[in-house]
Amino acid sequence: MNSPFPGMNPYLENPVFWSEVHHRLITAIADTIEQTIPPQYRVAIEQRTYLSDEHTTENYLEIREVSTGFVVTSIEILSPKNKRVGEGRKAYKLKCKQVLASTTRRK
Repeated sequence: MNSPFPGMNPYLENPVFWSEVHHRLITAIADTIEQTIPPQYRVAIEQRTYLSDEHTTENYLEIREVSTGFVVTSIEILSPKNKRVGEGRKAYKLKCKQVLASTTRRK
């Protein structure tokens, strides 16, 4: 049977499970990327914390130059909090604006 909720998995996005799913996905992506990038770069797992109805912490990835710490890529794993109106969505939109306003090279 097809999911009645295209683009999401209600089981995995359940608040009881999501934190663990998000953490495992971020770690797996970081480990995979780290094996393929040149040695002048490193993968950093960064953390954002914001307050809403509950205290929320989310991780995201940045690929940085080792010598300067300059961010060359930022990778976000969208969460239910990013999709819904509230602090999570505001934090995600702010991050998008900051990246687009930076000196990031776009291709």
